[in-house]
Amino acid sequence: MSYSETRQIIYDYINANYVGDVQYPNTPFTIPSSGKWIRLNFVDSTRNQMSIGSTKDYRQRFILVINIFTELDVGVDTGLTIADDLITLFAGKTINNKVVVKNCRLKTIGSDGTHYQHVLEIDCYKNEVV
Repeated sequence: MSYSETRQIIYDYINANYVGDVQYPNTPFTIPSSGKWIRLNFVDSTRNQMSIGSTKDYRQRFILVINIFTELDVGVDTGLTIADDLITLFAGKTINNKVVVKNCRLKTIGSDGTHYQHVLEIDCYKNEVV
């Protein structure tokens, strides 16, 4: 499975299960009037062989990074509620029988002058046999 196929599995999962505005990498996006949205990014890692013998089992690890943006002066609860919804959506799940979600970490970034931001980092992996 290619990197693009793995990303598409995540995009399809978000589209089917998340209600809200999503900014995807390298696509046009207009900030919604609600002032709330998420931005998806991937941090790819190495692909390691996990087996010895005639079959070649590989594991590809990556981090799904979700930036959560909310308006200023509405309190942190709005962003934390979105983060909780996303954690519920991903934590402990296997997506499309291919992508396994492991750990979720939430970081508060704070204000950038126009929006308040949290970052949710989600550790994932996929196994494949070549």
